[in-house]
Amino acid sequence: KIMNRKWVDRGENKDELGGGVVAMQWNTLADKYATVEEMGFPGANPVVLTWMYRSPLIQKEIEGISADIVSLEEVDHFGDFFEPLFLSRGFKGEFSPAEKSSHGVALFYKTEKFNQLKSQKYSFKVSSQTMILMHLELKEGGKQFVVVGTHLKAKEGNETIREGQVQELNSNINEFIQENKLNKDEIAILILGDFNDFPDSLACKF
Repeated sequence: KIMNRKWVDRGENKDELGGGVVAMQWNTLADKYATVEEMGFPGANPVVLTWMYRSPLIQKEIEGISADIVSLEEVDHFGDFFEPLFLSRGFKGEFSPAEKSSHGVALFYKTEKFNQLKSQKYSFKVSSQTMILMHLELKEGGKQFVVVGTHLKAKEGNETIREGQVQELNSNINEFIQENKLNKDEIAILILGDFNDFPDSLACKF
């Protein structure tokens, strides 16, 4: 069953953004965590955790949102599912697997709306997670963005690690902007990801 989601329209700068940009972020759950064992979902019906059951629902949700930019985490079906799906819908994207892992972060953008000018992948020094940075330009109006897709360390007790990851992420954004000779005051920065923390946490407030 697909959950009903309530959209929040900020209503800001739509003209500047070519009528608005819709961004989507979603942790799609790697197969290794789709289990009824303690590390996963004890008590759940095993059938609903299988990729065969979940993949058409994931596709339905993605198609229903109809976003312009999509960041996905715990992606372990990039080549056999996500990349073909997004290519068929007029997107291009990149994948960055976590260190010593089969799953990672994927970042897609709609080609009819954006030009991709540059991209860079980074691995966090303090953990195995990764991030993708993209320099995108709206084809209508020329507004430029630095879009980030990432996934921070999970679980209670890892707050300090997440704070360190956010500091590293911020440093990488600044480095990316400087290397590409971008004006930080004129470019929009959009950070998408699973932060594994509450909105009032230090990691999210950084």
